[in-house]
Amino acid sequence: INASTGCNLSSPYCEVGKGDLLRPAGLMKKSHHDSIMTPLLDTLFIARYFGTGESLLNPHLPEMIALSHDAGVYSVISTNLSIKIDDAYIDRMLDSGLTLLSVACDGASRETYEKYRVGGDFDLVQNNMRRFIARKRERGLQYPLIEWRLLVFSNNEHEVDTARDMTKTLGVNIIDFYFGV
Repeated sequence: INASTGCNLSSPYCEVGKGDLLRPAGLMKKSHHDSIMTPLLDTLFIARYFGTGESLLNPHLPEMIALSHDAGVYSVISTNLSIKIDDAYIDRMLDSGLTLLSVACDGASRETYEKYRVGGDFDLVQNNMRRFIARKRERGLQYPLIEWRLLVFSNNEHEVDTARDMTKTLGVNIIDFYFGV
């Protein structure tokens, strides 16, 4: 489910970030989402709420995920998490029943992160991860699992061990490295 076809960053290898996506940016309406998902819910196992944009730009994303969750569907979002979100939105995401929050953070320092995530804010991403993890713990929730996904390039490969150590400090559940990008 492509909840958003727009993005707040300009990553050089992303079709949205490079401006290669030919359709205009937009947000999926909840009514459209529900009309697509409702007939599938009895047989659906997993719903991936991402594609060619930043999922969290859609203000109705938590309610979309909740529809899937209520039917027993595993849900995943991928986000750059370099977006200002308030505690109420974090709580709505946690209440949605989201199963996996995959955070694309391609560096363990501001310098390396911002080489790929052009326009991104490393400190904001790290702080948002901390906030999600803290709220999840405060509420005694098992899910969503929080994943730090790092695309490994020549400019950040020296930070793999640092990122691994940072996940322990942050309390991230999963770290996933993509080499040879």
